[in-house]
Amino acid sequence: MKDGDENGALPEGWAARCIGQVLNACYGKALPQKTRRGGKIAVYGSNGPVGAHDEAITAAPVIVIGRKGSVGAINYSEEPAWPIDTTYFIDEFSAFEPEFLRSMLLSLGLDQMDRSTAIPGLSREQLYERRAVIPPFAEQRRIAARLSEIETRRGFINAHLQATRTVLERFRSAILSAACTGRLTEEWRAKQDGLVDLSPKLDELRADTSGGGPARIAAPDVEAFPDVPEGWGLARVGELARVMLGGTPSRKQPAYWHGDVPWVSSGEVANCRITTTREGVTEAGLANSNAKLYPVGTVLIAMIGEGKTRGQSAILDIEAATNQNAAGIDVNREFLDPEFVWRWALAQYETTRAVGRGGNQPALNRAKVRELTIPVPTLEEQVEIVRRTDSLMAAADDFLATVRRAENVLDQTVLASVAKAFRGELVPTEAALATEQKRDFESGEELLARVMSKKRRHSENGRRR
Repeated sequence: MKDGDENGALPEGWAARCIGQVLNACYGKALPQKTRRGGKIAVYGSNGPVGAHDEAITAAPVIVIGRKGSVGAINYSEEPAWPIDTTYFIDEFSAFEPEFLRSMLLSLGLDQMDRSTAIPGLSREQLYERRAVIPPFAEQRRIAARLSEIETRRGFINAHLQATRTVLERFRSAILSAACTGRLTEEWRAKQDGLVDLSPKLDELRADTSGGGPARIAAPDVEAFPDVPEGWGLARVGELARVMLGGTPSRKQPAYWHGDVPWVSSGEVANCRITTTREGVTEAGLANSNAKLYPVGTVLIAMIGEGKTRGQSAILDIEAATNQNAAGIDVNREFLDPEFVWRWALAQYETTRAVGRGGNQPALNRAKVRELTIPVPTLEEQVEIVRRTDSLMAAADDFLATVRRAENVLDQTVLASVAKAFRGELVPTEAALATEQKRDFESGEELLARVMSKKRRHSENGRRR
């Protein structure tokens, strides 16, 4: 910033300086674990409180700025704190009202500054060269108060939008549960004539040991679906489907990769339809690994992970291979419609995850997937279940899209208000009020001069002592 234009294009009565000219950002201090003691003093990392201690290194209030990790994150405390060494802190506010300064720092987009390294960082020089605006002090208070009102209103609206999201998620879960227990098609079923009871056919399948029947497997768990309608059957997945595992061609062989065979990683199995994949393998890669080409309609279940991944499912709209961490379920279409099986997998997400708990690395395996219990309506009813489920899900998706649009409008409205605040357009300026009320006021330049003069006097008095 050039000395001659630091106040250019500012509202009347405002001043501007580089942050380094008017503020001191102190380095936080490491607090080794062995010396950390419990207490009421918040310990701040780059992204907020990370613990407590019985000693503070700041005055109050204090602004903590993320220096490493969560670069540019702004945290504010009304109480003394201990910011650690991944942060800067400001607890001497010079010509600034603290809440105003917090909002102004947030408006500078410091979190977008350094993304060039594995551990992003914000240097003090980068911080100090940013332009700070200094309205008259009374105006700073009005701006801070108005922004606080806006943020409070935003929190209230956002809470309602989040509550709506929660209701929609519960609605979706209820749809899937009703689909797999027969409640969703109860009325439809009552109007049908001649629906076939599938239980005898399933018993015949189990009794067939001539080679065409399924491999021996435990009887289905009736407690998993205790209230299925009359005429529905129950089966283990392995009785009515081939459950297969994929594989990963050697990454050391370039000839195995970047081919035309779509290859699904377990992270792509995310409660979705799969129409494309991030990677492809070659025919040679397929032939020289445990990967295999699954047909369209294969239902996939992710088997590894403590996070959301384990138990999530997908259905293939294309022929594709998978890695070894996804089970492929290729169903017997005499009994099961793949689309119904995928809705069942979605409904069973939490149950399937629970089957894979235990051990150092929570995981499913092929045997556990084969043993999952699935209800078996007639194929006609499965098609109707899918149709009704998709219709209701589409309505939920439309409502969710409305919520997302509302969230976006809310965010844009708040951003516009913040931008107006630092253009001097959100509240009446002190200059305008002084003119209207026929009084004098202290401008930003005069405020700076007074504060700097006071600092010089304190510094001189300190040297005399």
